[in-house]
Amino acid sequence: MVVGQLPISSGSFRDCLGTCQVLYTNIMRNQLEKDFAYYLDHQDEMVEKYDGKYVVIRYGQVLGAYDDELTAISETQKSHELGTFLVQKVSRGSGGYSQTFHSRVVFS
Repeated sequence: MVVGQLPISSGSFRDCLGTCQVLYTNIMRNQLEKDFAYYLDHQDEMVEKYDGKYVVIRYGQVLGAYDDELTAISETQKSHELGTFLVQKVSRGSGGYSQTFHSRVVFS
């Protein structure tokens, strides 16, 4: 097989493809972290404008605001691949992005 004028065996092509997938995943994870940081940095402004809504953030821009999470995802995936945008419920404080779990398990 010839890819970009370089002969590559099918095994090394698969290895390259796997590496590319890992790199893409890491890039998108990093982008989602940046988009969440954007939300935190602008949370007060968003609460004033979108309180109680679900906002879609991609590359530091609000793409839309929706009444429920499912609609936010289904509408945004029409134009953007899943995993490439952040859906965040807008609310004051950390309640919209934090969860606390309690357990009766005791470790000894």
